[in-house]
Amino acid sequence: MTAEEFAQLRRAVASDQVAQTRQEIESLMREVEAGGASSQVVRAGIGAYLLGQHAVAERLLSGVSGDGTALYVLGMVLLSLDRPQDAESKFAAAAKAGFDTVECTLKRAGTLRLQGKLSEAEAALKQTGLEGARRADYSYQMGCILSDRGDTYGAIEYFERAVDMDPHHSQALFRLASENALYGNDDEAIRL
Repeated sequence: MTAEEFAQLRRAVASDQVAQTRQEIESLMREVEAGGASSQVVRAGIGAYLLGQHAVAERLLSGVSGDGTALYVLGMVLLSLDRPQDAESKFAAAAKAGFDTVECTLKRAGTLRLQGKLSEAEAALKQTGLEGARRADYSYQMGCILSDRGDTYGAIEYFERAVDMDPHHSQALFRLASENALYGNDDEAIRL
């Protein structure tokens, strides 16, 4: 599956086509798990991830190699299962297999941060250069690093930057609302 096909499927799951898309994904998952359509394992695994069925997605995608999109999604699955160290290696493998290198590096920086390796995470972010700095996830990850270091005001600035770049970046919105609530900015926290 290409990155564009993954993006289209992600949009379909988040749109008014969700019921139809869900039925198709679940049908494909049943078919693959019954032993048929082995060529559709990646699609079924990615569909399982998008439907929040992370254990199924891990089972389906764990045997896949060489498919950048599948490895990237497996990294996301492992993050969802609170296994950042395993996810880190999948994001690195996804980049090597041709998935968006900057996106993989940003996600890998997040896994490093979750492991408490803040300096390594920051160094990984800086490796992305201007291309990374133009993405909302860069600002989100940098905000998280600053927050973990206790620099609340710096963190808020980066979370605001992430939301400015992508008003639907749910993680940045959540962290920004949380930081505002901590400082008594209840109205702003509720608005977010």
